[in-house]
Amino acid sequence: KLLEREPRKIKKISLRNIKDFSISFWLIAIGISIYYPVVFSFTGNGQLFIINKYRLSIIMASVANSLIFAAAIFLIPLIGILVDIFGYNLAWAQFGVVTGIVCHLMYATSTGESYIPYLIGILYSVSYSFFGIAVWPVPALIVQ
Repeated sequence: KLLEREPRKIKKISLRNIKDFSISFWLIAIGISIYYPVVFSFTGNGQLFIINKYRLSIIMASVANSLIFAAAIFLIPLIGILVDIFGYNLAWAQFGVVTGIVCHLMYATSTGESYIPYLIGILYSVSYSFFGIAVWPVPALIVQ
């Protein structure tokens, strides 16, 4: 029966279709384009920052810096279930952004206690996880 069906008409995709995207789509795209470079540039430079500010060894600074992504491995499935159950993707994304800002403020204002980078690494992982889980499905929901 599948072979007997008429082929569907497929619309051609053109770059001119960009003008048809809503302002909501562009705001989400800008938000994604701003958030991820901040996270990745910090993790790229974070090890040296942690060594200098908190006087940790290179190995311990690497561990603290890698917590951002290592903890996300365990958090993302749990947070994904949470976001799927409750919805409110943009509220969770805002929570992720605010939590990320709090992490940067904690790094900027904390003194040199050696446990701080580990605490912030886990908190930053929560931020990264919530933002990613909540915001990536949104463009598909906006564009029809």
